[in-house]
Amino acid sequence: MNPQDFLKHYFHLQHGVVFNEVKDYSFGTLGYCEKEPSEYWNHFLINQPLSPEHLNETEAILKTYNRVPALYFLDDPLFQDFSETLLKNRYKFVFKDAWMFHDSPPQFSDATFEPSIRLVENSDDLNLFCTVMDQCYREKDPQNPYGELHAYLDVTKDAWLHNQQSKNLIYFIVTDPKTSTACGVGTISIYNQIGYISNVGTLQSVRGQGFGKLAMHYALHITQKRHCTIHALATEFGGFPHKLYDHLGFKVGFTASAYAKL
Repeated sequence: MNPQDFLKHYFHLQHGVVFNEVKDYSFGTLGYCEKEPSEYWNHFLINQPLSPEHLNETEAILKTYNRVPALYFLDDPLFQDFSETLLKNRYKFVFKDAWMFHDSPPQFSDATFEPSIRLVENSDDLNLFCTVMDQCYREKDPQNPYGELHAYLDVTKDAWLHNQQSKNLIYFIVTDPKTSTACGVGTISIYNQIGYISNVGTLQSVRGQGFGKLAMHYALHITQKRHCTIHALATEFGGFPHKLYDHLGFKVGFTASAYAKL
């Protein structure tokens, strides 16, 4: 699967998870999130440099959702001149994702993760998951490039409630077996043989004890059990998580950047 096709699949994977609406156009795909208004979760994935007419169309469409104009596209020579055009038209660079893939995940048995991993199966589990997730992502954390979650936490809760009957969205909690306390979380999404891993985090107080690695290995274990052929995640390019995932065997397949008219 080429990078452009992968990103289009990713947008549809997130439909009903982060995106409330995903809509395909000839020049790209719209992702819209109702509760999280930032350009991080409201933008067009474009598949080609846009003509002035199509650029105006993307701006008009996002305006109907009361969102700022924002575009997301591959870091590819095809888009080099176009990105420079955007900068000349009051757009600003917002973020760059490193899309990382694991080509040969290690093999594990279910027993490897007992009793440290438990699935979110009911509302009490979900509340604990969200509480721990919120504590894993704090401001001024040198290992966390994202800051606090704010509205994204509500989106995460709504996504589980919306998909709780589905087997394609899996939330799990990491527990310290010595203390029986929750200390980490993670999410796995399954779509068209893509296993997408996200929201992996651990409490600052337990870092360095292997719980983050355990969470990642569990996620890979599940994507393999679900017969995924692509094991993927996205992270801020060059940050601490990027280095951690590289150490665990993930390699950057490509990068993509977002620009917004702020």
